[in-house]
Order: sequence, then C-alpha cells, then structure tokens
Amino acid sequence: MINQLFGTGQPLFFFHRGDARNFPENSMQAIVSALNSVSPYVEIDIVDFVDQQQGRLGLIYHCTDCQSILAKSKKIGKYSSLQYLKNATGLSNVVTFIELLDYLQTLEQNFVISLDIKEDNPNVALSFGRWLASELMQRNLESHFIISSPFKLALDGIRQVSENVLIGSIVVRDHPFMKQISPLMTMLDYDFTNRVKLFINFYIRKKIKAYHHDLILFPLSFILQHPEYIDYWRNKRKTDLVGAYQDSDDFDVQQFDIQVLQKLNWVEMHGRYFDEFQQVIQQPKLYSALEAPCA
Repeated sequence: MINQLFGTGQPLFFFHRGDARNFPENSMQAIVSALNSVSPYVEIDIVDFVDQQQGRLGLIYHCTDCQSILAKSKKIGKYSSLQYLKNATGLSNVVTFIELLDYLQTLEQNFVISLDIKEDNPNVALSFGRWLASELMQRNLESHFIISSPFKLALDGIRQVSENVLIGSIVVRDHPFMKQISPLMTMLDYDFTNRVKLFINFYIRKKIKAYHHDLILFPLSFILQHPEYIDYWRNKRKTDLVGAYQDSDDFDVQQFDIQVLQKLNWVEMHGRYFDEFQQVIQQPKLYSALEAPCA
C-alpha cells in the first residue's frame, strides 16, 4: 500500500503533528482531523511509557522539553499509572500509542503515519522498538507506517521483529553537534567509536559502514537550497523514500521551487500552512497529490 501511495511520482503532504491549525499538536483530535481530511497523512512523535496495570503503552508526544518531562516521569517511576503521569506532568490530553492503534483499526480509507521515535534511553530503546513492531504486526498495520529516528537501538529493535516496516532517519541541521555530520550521513551511520571520532573530527567519512536507510528526511529549508542531496540518497545510498519536514515558519511558500518539491516523496507541513499550499500548488501534478481521493 505504501509503495502505491508514494509511487505516483507526486509528493504526499503530511500534517506535521496532526491538524495543529485547529487542535493541539499530537492530540487525538489533531490526528483524527488530519486522517479524515483530503490528505490523510500524519507525522507524530512517540516516547516510551509503561503503565503498572496496562503494561507498555507509548506516548504520542514531542519532547522538545524532554529533560524536564523525563525527569518528572523518573520521579513518578517506571511502573506508575498513566493517570498519575497525566496529573503530575500536566499532560492531561496525551494520547497513548495503543489508543491510536485502536482508532486506526477502525479506518477504511488509505492513510500513512510518519512516526518519529524520540526515545533515547539506551536501557529501553531496543525493547521499545521490538514492541512497536510487534504491535504493528499483530494489528496488520505495518504497511501504514514509516518510522524514523536518530537513535539506532530503537530501529534495530524494529528490524529484529519486522522486515516490512520502512525505517530511516533525519538529517538534522539545527543542532551544533549534528551540524558536524555531513548531509551524506545520519546518526544511524555511527556506532559509539565513530561518534567519538566524529567529535574529534578524525577522517570519519572513510571509516564508517553505511546503515541502510529505507527513508531519509531533510529539513525543508535545507533541501530547497541543496536539492542535489535528493539524488545522492536515492541513487547512491539506495534509499526508497526521500522526504522533508517544515523546520521553520520563516519562509515564503510562494517562493518554493515546485520542481524540487516534485522530486520528494513526501513533505511534512505545519497544519496552518495547508491552505496556503493549496493555493500555490495549483499545477495538476502537485495539486492532484494533495487532493487525491481516499481509495
């Protein structure tokens, strides 16, 4: 199903963290609204969480303030209840991954979820990845997900369970350390030794074994300026899907290079920009992708 959707020659437009123009980011309302729109493609974020009674649930949450949230959750304890977590952290509307999967199983239309794993705890990342893949397999939802993360352990866990889920990483350009990594690579290409070498800038490119990426995701502002990396990842790294995410509100949609957008498989946009995109991409090739009927 994913190959059919991404293989049309037109980019799919994903709601970044759901329909955030009308609802809180990553909330069930935002996700449901996006999935029932003309563009039923949604990017969401996930971290690990284990409930004492219900077991592992996962939380749909973007941890921009991960340190404070994780610190609070550690005080609560690994086996605290979901309700206790909501009350203690103020995340009263947080959605669990299990709740999301239950809802997705009721849908009849085509949809795709771009799942960004934010879990970086090495003690749980591997088992968390295995659990994610197992849940998708049991519910027959593997073909509806593409999964990215800068954390190799979580993706290794997924691959140990499923060969069918498409996995990959993100080329991050907005972090001082990550800027040291060439756009020809991601954090998945580095083991611990290579990260140390990278830190001391010691000829790292010649000393790594490339990690196979099913997909790669670039900051939109970066790839519009450097479209040559699309061809590199697709042709040299043999990556199936190349996408971009909106990394800034400081741009003019009217100035986008339509030809570059056409080379991408998907673009993750903040919900409030969708209307403006519809006005800009009236060319049949792009407009048809955004307005494609749900088969």
